[in-house]
Amino acid sequence: MTDIDSLARDIMGQFTEWTETVTRSVDKKVKESAESLREEISTKSPKKTGAYAKGWAVKPQRSGGQQKYVVHNKDRYQLTHLLEKGHAKRKGGRVAAIPHIVPAADKHIGKLVTDIQGIIRNGG
Repeated sequence: MTDIDSLARDIMGQFTEWTETVTRSVDKKVKESAESLREEISTKSPKKTGAYAKGWAVKPQRSGGQQKYVVHNKDRYQLTHLLEKGHAKRKGGRVAAIPHIVPAADKHIGKLVTDIQGIIRNGG
């Protein structure tokens, strides 16, 4: 016969194990998604000289006990907004936007959400 305290300990132990497994799986999937996003943005970036496209990187950050990944352009960060949104020319007119960040991010975020839901449903 099992007393109530032992049952509670067993349930909490199983829950803790499940939580750790799911957390590891989600962290791994988020890192994979960030790397995949970096690769897609780099592929779809404008390539006048190629330096802008090669500058994309994934930077891990720990914040509030959570692991996060930032996809950024480490070399030509000043160009990201100008290329993504377009900009005014010095002597009038506009340079057309070349959307390459937002479409890739939207695609990868949607897939990541679906993948995380599957991880949680399957327990890791």
